[in-house]
Amino acid sequence: MREWIRLIVDVDYHPSDPGNTNWYCERTSYEKSALTAGKPLPYKDPGGLFGALAVTSVDEDGVELVYDGEHFTLSVAEPDARLDEGGRDYTEFELNVWLEHALVVEDSIAFYRQFCTKEGVAALRSADIARLTASCEPCAKYALGRWHYLLAPQEDSLQQAEALLREAMEAGVPDAYAALANMYCLGDTHEDRVDYPEYRRLLAESVARGSELGAYRLACRRIDGFYGVDAEPERVCAETAALLAAEQDPNPLWYSVLGYGWSVLEQSDKAREAYEAGVAHGCVGCCADLARLALRQDDREAYRRWMKEGMAQGCAWCCLLDADMSEEEYQANAPRYTYLICRQRENRLKRGIEGGEGLCAYYLGLYYLEGRLGFSVDRPRAISFLRRGAALGNSYCCSLLADVLEDESDSPQAFREAARLRLRAVRYDGGEDADMVDRMLEDFRSGLLDENRDEIESLWLPLASAEEADGDDGRWDAYV
Repeated sequence: MREWIRLIVDVDYHPSDPGNTNWYCERTSYEKSALTAGKPLPYKDPGGLFGALAVTSVDEDGVELVYDGEHFTLSVAEPDARLDEGGRDYTEFELNVWLEHALVVEDSIAFYRQFCTKEGVAALRSADIARLTASCEPCAKYALGRWHYLLAPQEDSLQQAEALLREAMEAGVPDAYAALANMYCLGDTHEDRVDYPEYRRLLAESVARGSELGAYRLACRRIDGFYGVDAEPERVCAETAALLAAEQDPNPLWYSVLGYGWSVLEQSDKAREAYEAGVAHGCVGCCADLARLALRQDDREAYRRWMKEGMAQGCAWCCLLDADMSEEEYQANAPRYTYLICRQRENRLKRGIEGGEGLCAYYLGLYYLEGRLGFSVDRPRAISFLRRGAALGNSYCCSLLADVLEDESDSPQAFREAARLRLRAVRYDGGEDADMVDRMLEDFRSGLLDENRDEIESLWLPLASAEEADGDDGRWDAYV
């Protein structure tokens, strides 16, 4: 649940010069407590084009304004309106009003659902973070922990995430058990080791306590059989379909689970139907699911359509559109378009990073490292992006950053950091990439990862041995 906290009046403007896409803004804000019926609302108007604005009524649901004799109602559900537009001196102007709203910190299903997905967490605003930080409620501790873990906004976010999630878990927040379980699964706790038994224990405990996040995570593992959970996709599909039919207000994430189950069972039409229902019910991640499904079926038109739809709805993964374009495809464009294409791609990928997608950082790091697709070679900038992606838990960023650090320095410290990054890459990838595992094991045999001997000998060495013996890609069998 959200409530509005202030009214914003913006006069947005930009020069009409060809090719100039920069917008500027003069902003005037009014706190909700300062608004009363009949109150005039003077605002900054650099163009001098727009008329008087006033309040006609105000309540907890929203505010009604009058401008040029016309009434406009703003609410949390419909928080913005364009009141007027015009131009002068080769400049275009717009008068926009909107309500700034903030999260209501409460122990409710609706509150916890926002923190089930990366997209939900990325949608938080500064006012939301301020409210969560100021609150002593366990649900706020949990929410802040998820924010730190999924978006890594600060250098020590991983440590803060664990501390906050533990505090929330000890206070009995069910979803905190599931969130902390994921940290054990990826080796992101202070213990610095992957612990699948503890992952499964905490996940089961979260489900027993009624966690939607835990039930969703467990359902996904029961579909694919990862991390030592028995695979039973048919049963999960039946259970999920029954849940969606029975519940009055189910979490839209369950449509993604159903689509995933049908996809694993190679029922593409049913998977598409489930994902499309998910989009219709507000599951933003289902846009990415549909894009990946279209890509597997070599339907480029549907792939691009769903990637664009996902970006419009705030899906960070969908910002990867055209990230894998080849140099030949890029150079095939007319020279007058290549600069624009490069900048558009950069802006998309940066938006994806803001949404917590580490793979976007990997591509930007790669572009600046190799000078590809219109990007100039800039190693410091490349390293900065790779470090950002590593903080967001991307295995490719960890692996490439390790190589770059070794290339730039032959100091023992550089080799130790590279070894740690390769171990993180294997953890985040789950051991699926044989080359990542092999490179990490080379570091281990060189004595650079002795402190993680138990984990490596119990998980990753047997995995590599099984790969050599089987000669296939069944990389999960060794520890499942």
